[in-house]
Amino acid sequence: MQRPARITVLIADDHAIVREGVRALLQTDRRMTIVGEAANGKQAIELVRKLKPRVVLMDIFLPIINGIEATRAITREIPTSKVLIFSSASDRANVEAALQCGASGFLTKASPSEEIFGAIRHVTSHSSEGPFLGRAVQNRQAAAQDSKKQLSPREFQVLYLIAQGYSNKCMAPELGISMKTVEKHRQSLMKKLNIHTAAGLTSYAIGEGVLQLDLARAAERR
Repeated sequence: MQRPARITVLIADDHAIVREGVRALLQTDRRMTIVGEAANGKQAIELVRKLKPRVVLMDIFLPIINGIEATRAITREIPTSKVLIFSSASDRANVEAALQCGASGFLTKASPSEEIFGAIRHVTSHSSEGPFLGRAVQNRQAAAQDSKKQLSPREFQVLYLIAQGYSNKCMAPELGISMKTVEKHRQSLMKKLNIHTAAGLTSYAIGEGVLQLDLARAAERR
């Protein structure tokens, strides 16, 4: 009986210790072979062109060319190579950007080994079933969706203005409320979304399309 072909994998991560850890893990499965490692997005694209691995484990935050753009180039030029994003940045904006660029799945770096193996097998044999999303990614998206539904109209307005770069002082006259009330809504917003920086809220707002609304429509959105 003929053995199934080995799954060739390329690891793209700018941290050597991460590459070493992933390589050591994958080498425990005789069905998988590590054919290359890349420390930046440019190198990843070049190696995929040359080696044509079946799977690329790709971090997002890569130097020279980031993982999202590297994924776009790889899936366009070498569609037989499936890209699995392997990153700790699993917010909705990054997940959607990766999938839109052709990634076949998204895992967090905290994924258990069996999930990593399962994702690799999935994208090489069940790609028609849609992208593989790790459980942590699914849970985070579900939590964000639930939190979004809980935001009040005023909290949506505060989110909109934060994403526009407004300070609390500038938001108060814009909304016709006191700075103290702005801060109250801001803290409630952060708690509900479990996002505690302006940069994080801005990223969330972009991913949710909040910036495509005007201030009045933001108040109507629930």
